[in-house]
Amino acid sequence: GGGPMPYRHPMSIAIGEPIKVPPNPSRSRPDPALVDEYHAKYVAALEALFEKHKAEAGYKDRELHVLEVPGHKSHKSKSK
Repeated sequence: GGGPMPYRHPMSIAIGEPIKVPPNPSRSRPDPALVDEYHAKYVAALEALFEKHKAEAGYKDRELHVLEVPGHKSHKSKSK
C-alpha cells in the first residue's frame, strides 16, 4: 500500500535519446510546421523505443497505437 495505484504491478521504463529542439530565445509562438516536425520526431522515437524494448517488457506481440489529437496531424504507428 501507500502508493497512488491500488495494485502493485511490475513496471518497465525505457529512456531514449533526447530530441534536440532548436532554441526559441524570443519565446514567440513557434511555427506550426516546426511543431509538427518535432512532434513527428518524438512519435517516431517513441515507436522505435517501444519496438526495441517491448519483448523484454513482456509485450512482444503488442502494437503501439499513438492516438490522434483533434486538430493535429495523424501519426500512424505499426509494429513490425
